[in-house]
Amino acid sequence: MWQLGHIGLVRVCMDAGTMTSGELSREQVIRAGLNYERVQAHQERIVAALTSGRETTLPIVGACTTSNGAVIPWKTLVRFAEGERLTSAQRRARRAAFHYWCRQHLGTFIPAAGAASRFLASLQRFLQDVNQQVPELNECCLRFFNLTQHIDPIANRSKRLDSLALLSAIPLSSEIKVIPQLLADWGNTETCKDFSSLANVLEIFFTDGREIEHGPMNNSSGIEHDNSTDGMLESNHWRIHWDNEIYGKSVAHDETTSKGKEVHWLEALQSQPPTEARNQSKRLRRDLTEKERLALRCYAAAYVLIHRFSGHPKALVPTTGEGDSFLFLKLVEQIALLPSSVSVYVAPFQQSTQFKAEIESGRQKLIRQAQNVFDLAGTPFAPDWLKPTNQRATGDFTILEQGLDLCTLRFNEDGTAVLADDGSYSSVAAGHGELLNLFPDIAAQWPNLECLHIRNIDNVVGTQQERQQELSAVAETFRLLRDTMEFLRAEVEDFIPTCRSSNNNDKLKNPQAITALKFLAQLIPTAAQGQIFSASMASISMTNGLTVEDFQRVLGNLYHWQPLPENLSVFAKWDWLQQQLARPLSVFGVVRKEVGDVGGGPVFAQLPDGTHVKICLEMPHASKEDAQEYFGNKGRATHFNPVLVFFELRTHQRSHTQNPRSGRIVQPGQLFDEHFWLLARKEFKGRKVCYHETVLYELIGNSARTNVLFVEVPRTLFRPHKTLLDSLGQDRRSYGFDETLKGEE
Repeated sequence: MWQLGHIGLVRVCMDAGTMTSGELSREQVIRAGLNYERVQAHQERIVAALTSGRETTLPIVGACTTSNGAVIPWKTLVRFAEGERLTSAQRRARRAAFHYWCRQHLGTFIPAAGAASRFLASLQRFLQDVNQQVPELNECCLRFFNLTQHIDPIANRSKRLDSLALLSAIPLSSEIKVIPQLLADWGNTETCKDFSSLANVLEIFFTDGREIEHGPMNNSSGIEHDNSTDGMLESNHWRIHWDNEIYGKSVAHDETTSKGKEVHWLEALQSQPPTEARNQSKRLRRDLTEKERLALRCYAAAYVLIHRFSGHPKALVPTTGEGDSFLFLKLVEQIALLPSSVSVYVAPFQQSTQFKAEIESGRQKLIRQAQNVFDLAGTPFAPDWLKPTNQRATGDFTILEQGLDLCTLRFNEDGTAVLADDGSYSSVAAGHGELLNLFPDIAAQWPNLECLHIRNIDNVVGTQQERQQELSAVAETFRLLRDTMEFLRAEVEDFIPTCRSSNNNDKLKNPQAITALKFLAQLIPTAAQGQIFSASMASISMTNGLTVEDFQRVLGNLYHWQPLPENLSVFAKWDWLQQQLARPLSVFGVVRKEVGDVGGGPVFAQLPDGTHVKICLEMPHASKEDAQEYFGNKGRATHFNPVLVFFELRTHQRSHTQNPRSGRIVQPGQLFDEHFWLLARKEFKGRKVCYHETVLYELIGNSARTNVLFVEVPRTLFRPHKTLLDSLGQDRRSYGFDETLKGEE
């Protein structure tokens, strides 16, 4: 049926003058808010892969390690950044230039559109298992949160005992068992209060057969709640309902009785029921065993967390005992670790308002909690009396959305678009790789920005001085590399016209270019430096000039370029070199793996045309066999995928003498490649579907499209949060924010 391959279904259908079921409707795609040309390209790739049966995984041929020069060791990086042969005055001057560059020309880019669903996945599975076997628990929690008006309490003692038996028989994983205790460490947060209240309600419900119900809860959905006269939230007031079956009789109520009257829940619990009811309650009551109580508390903790945060952005989920969100901690880190000209946060579609509210709330918290409020001077988080009046604050921020235009469509297994019940197309996020489409807009909006520092929202490392020094070493390395590359780009670009006009001038004679190559050669393993660019080679080049082969020996080994094509003319070789230099520079900070670590990392992979590339590969992009061999426990990959990235937004600024700040903005088309995408297969509404997915770090971290360098960084810069367990039990001190934020009083 699908013999057309990637020729293009739409093109063939247009030639025939008819529309088939495989052709995308431009009107429907645009109505769905998607980019038609982008989605059309996605469909063509998917159809080609389905037709040929080709997997979109990339075969791994080797790991990138420090021994083979594909990962720069940390000690080598530090020596390169600090400059071993510099005097103290020279180092101070370099440091001042570095800080000026960061504040003027470096931007920070933080993807934060990911939902908390995967973060809470283990809790969601636990709730589903319990709800299937003990549905009464879910019913009680729904009433607790006022999500249902249905009331069917379990007053029958035998039924309650059966439910408890089913509950206690459900196995609790080690992760689930510790959540109640760890959640209690969140102290006075609303989440912790809700958990304690719900746990007490469930225990009373199953031991006494009575139910405590409260008013609307304060969740994180942005719904405002009115405060009572004494300043307490309505959620702190409770109504108690004594079940008639427990008391054995009906109790008459009128306007003078307590029927319908709201009382504080402690007062309600302390009140004594009638004698008959109390005696009947004693006959029906049974204390919980430790196993039953633990199961109820685990369920209460999981339910509260899912109710509050499932479906919300991970960036807004608390991660400290003081209730600080990932976004707030990232704001603090941005001020203390590596100040930049602007910070760009990517929020989910239509959630910019929540992010801005969290940032404004964080500003007020920073003012209150800063160890020294004057450290906020010159930032947008300073108090009004400390803000500059005549200049823009360094470290400005903006919120961009990962909107529908960065999404794609779900496709059936025959390549046709999945239709919803109303006949519209079904859209889905196309992966973080689509964020590349935001880069040109960022470069255009901030003309002074040269580069982006990309960090994950859930990698919390603190603000201690050691972290500042470690991060600065990577940033300084990137700046030195970029300055050197910009110089070489300009030299080669200026030399090529001269080379073309003179048959005898085929070597670049510039001592500074030789010095630049020797400078970059410091990052190549010492054992190979003598063969790549020895002192004798440098001496010959100083006399005769540099050839393309000289550039290839140094830069080709540093960035792992493909071999210089054979049978090229001299001019063609210089053109080839210019194209290699024009690729944007990427520096990836990777951490060494430890025993038990699992995850993608830097490897050498083979493309369909047989060429080998250095790439930062994600696990889903490898076959099951390769993923186990390289990325599994004790796998051959020695380092993790990056914890931080520095990436050029624009190149060739040195060669634009009239407007040196303009340069060439890196366009997504330079980086999107038909090889670096993944045919994601999922289940949607009970049927198998597929869609086109890209990974940001693969697109900007492969040697086929970028000049990428993997540098080793200390594991202290690597503190990801994949599950809630990584956050629970943590506070500002344990994260390393003692030097910037005060502890709780």
